[in-house]
Amino acid sequence: MIILEKTKVSLFLAGRSIIRGNKGITAFTILVMTLIFLQIVLFSSILGGVTIQFNKLMVDYQTGNLVIEPVDKEKYIEDTSSLQKKIEGLPEIIGSSARLRSSGVVSYQGKEVG
Repeated sequence: MIILEKTKVSLFLAGRSIIRGNKGITAFTILVMTLIFLQIVLFSSILGGVTIQFNKLMVDYQTGNLVIEPVDKEKYIEDTSSLQKKIEGLPEIIGSSARLRSSGVVSYQGKEVG
């Protein structure tokens, strides 16, 4: 009961303040609050859409749905052609392609880059 009475008093005082106050400032405040709400909703929607589109483009053009990498501390996958044939033999696989992450390895005096 006390909460209901406090709410009624708060709404009454807020209403009187709005009626007595400057109408232009009240309208501007409502406009700004509306724009902030729309910005929050639209910005989160845009970010969500960009994230989904980015992931789709990564799968379609960069990585694919299945990525196979060499085991730890190995630089290459040995015998990629037989592995690719095994993968293409699976009924769920439509196609596959081998890709290099780096174009080569440069070795000089025991140091490697690539």
